Amino acid sequence: MLFSSIGSARKARLARTWLPVLACAAIFAVESTACFGADRTSRPLRAHTR
Repeated sequence: MLFSSIGSARKARLARTWLPVLACAAIFAVESTACFGADRTSRPLRAHTR
């Protein structure tokens, strides 16, 4: 196995380090879809400046 030789303290440290990174990457991936594109999210802001 890949992590069988790593100690439990190191596994916990790796998880604490990389889980927030993966969470942020997931947020960027979801918000990069066409549903959250610049053409849709900037429209309400432009409506208030007129």
